[in-house]
Parts: sequence; C-alpha cells; structure tokens
Amino acid sequence: MANEFNVPELLGNMLSVAAREMAQGNWAKIQQTADFEFREILERVQEIQRLLDEDRISEEAADRLFDNQIALARSALNVVKVLEKLEVQRVIRVVLNVIGDTVNKFVGFKLIDVEKG
Repeated sequence: MANEFNVPELLGNMLSVAAREMAQGNWAKIQQTADFEFREILERVQEIQRLLDEDRISEEAADRLFDNQIALARSALNVVKVLEKLEVQRVIRVVLNVIGDTVNKFVGFKLIDVEKG
C-alpha cells in the first residue's frame, strides 16, 4: 500500500501540537484570574480580622463575614476549575484534529470531519 500509517510520526505530531497549544493557550490567564481572586479574598479576611481586633465589629458579624469569604473562595475555585476544563477540552480538540487529518490523509478522502479553529 502506498500510504503507510506512521504511528510514531502521528504521536510526535500530537505531542508537538498539544505542547504548542498549551504554551499558547489560556493557562497564564487562568492563573492570573485565580491569583487575583484569592488575593482579594485574603485581603478581605485580613480586613475582617483587623476590624474584629479593633472591636469595630462583633464576633457574630465577623463570623458571618468570614462565612461569606469562604463562599466566595469556593465560588472562585469553581470558576478556575471550569476555566481549566474548558482549556483542556480545547487542547484535546486540537490534538483530535491532528488525528483526523492523519487518518484522512491515510485513506485519501475526508473520512473524519476535522474541526478547524
């Protein structure tokens, strides 16, 4: 057969594309978002503690405010998890496109509809 399915070449292409996509992707933006959100929460917690130490708020009020910050931290963590999943899905989609291109080239016609972009 004229076309040979070169598995090492396919794997190399997949790894190369995955590495490039991860480097060019949104990982840095996700990290920046997480850093910002958690830094803000930490600052608010420190402010609540300062107000409590200065007797400007009651322990009950501080507890409620701390509970709010815990809820915000959970929410921020969930946002980061969703962003990470979306980024992983994007990279996987690009790698699957490499496989589709390779298979289509191997069979000589468009067997797999490859998503571009």
